[in-house]
Amino acid sequence: MPDSVIAETSAGLYLRRPGGLHIDPWQPVERALVTHAHSDHARPGSASYLCAAPGEAVLRRRIPDGVIETLRLR
Repeated sequence: MPDSVIAETSAGLYLRRPGGLHIDPWQPVERALVTHAHSDHARPGSASYLCAAPGEAVLRRRIPDGVIETLRLR
């Protein structure tokens, strides 16, 4: 579907808009959205990571050198 918001790629699911990022990517990508910091979701090698603020500490333990941005949950 050309107008779909999410596309399947070799690195995993890609969220076209808003964001332009991969959701829990399987391979290194430019920008990764990490839904939770289990090892099957938080993989090293991406250029930057986005996660919910409560998961930041765990993500930093898994990927200590990663560029990590956080979002506050309402």
